[in-house]
Amino acid sequence: MTEPDPDRLDGLAAEYVLGTLRGPARARFERLIESDPALAQRVDAWAKRLDPLAEAAPAIEPPARSWTAIEQRIGAAAAKPVRRSLFELLFGRPTAAVPSLATAGLWYCVSFWRRVGIAGTAIAALLFVYLFVAPPSAPTHMALLADAEHKPVLMVSLDLHHDRLTLDAARLPAAEAGKSLELWILPPSGNPRSLGLLANGRLSLPLDAKSAADLAQGALAVSLEPAGGSPTGLPTGPVLYSGPVLPAG
Repeated sequence: MTEPDPDRLDGLAAEYVLGTLRGPARARFERLIESDPALAQRVDAWAKRLDPLAEAAPAIEPPARSWTAIEQRIGAAAAKPVRRSLFELLFGRPTAAVPSLATAGLWYCVSFWRRVGIAGTAIAALLFVYLFVAPPSAPTHMALLADAEHKPVLMVSLDLHHDRLTLDAARLPAAEAGKSLELWILPPSGNPRSLGLLANGRLSLPLDAKSAADLAQGALAVSLEPAGGSPTGLPTGPVLYSGPVLPAG
């Protein structure tokens, strides 16, 4: 077997350290270094000799085309945005384990539907507060109903801006057995019109536009009627309580 030329090995060691020894020749030389400690010492000596020169050389920024080539080789080039159809935006199947607006349609996005659910709950809560918890509006008119001896027995509040009548009949004397108490509008002209039977307790009645207009200038009355109310649509029994409707405040 022919002994390697020492000068040749020394030159290869220098090229290896400089990086000019490339490709299969560099791979063969690296295998030779692993099996030849003397050659490894030559490489180390060249490294110690040339490294100070490399450290003293000024840094040179590579041109932009070099970065582009590097990104293409490693597959790290920026992904171009992909336009999706309306159907894909709404119902596109997920392309990731955790669907998001970027990887799936709205139908599959839990986060989107979670936000919709929270918004719906908030709206329902606001409606509940507005409809059932908000304090009643101030009355625009009042009526104090008195008996035949002019003794006040029933206060009625009217909000004619929102067409609503409210009263509390808890303290009203109960009707005798087999009878009912019926509430009537006494308009400025024309016949009385029934607003319904009075139960023992708080009552809140919606008013139609005609009733609200008549009450603004009319009066209220309570008559004693057969059980279930007047059979004729007009008061048939004695009027027990009555009073004019007056503006509040």
